[in-house]
Amino acid sequence: MNTRLDASINAKNGYKQVDARLLSDITVKNLDAQVVKYVFTYNFASAKFHKTLLQKITEFGANGTEFYSHEFSYYDDIPTCKLFEDPVIVNVPWTWILVAR
Repeated sequence: MNTRLDASINAKNGYKQVDARLLSDITVKNLDAQVVKYVFTYNFASAKFHKTLLQKITEFGANGTEFYSHEFSYYDDIPTCKLFEDPVIVNVPWTWILVAR
């Protein structure tokens, strides 16, 4: 297990729970012999909102050689990190309405 920089903290059950772990790999064994191993690679540096993103999963065979790997890509809908447009000045004619009671 690796330590993540964007730890999840909540107190929903009335006590503080911190999850600061990242799954680094999964090893499948049969009678203590490795059948397959999956290694997870994460990317924190380029993530928006400082969240850890899964970058790649690599599968290794029984002999330890790389069998397959898959890289993930993420849609970036905030490319410039600019959430709002520039302010626009709107001239509104002010009219005062007097209401008699």
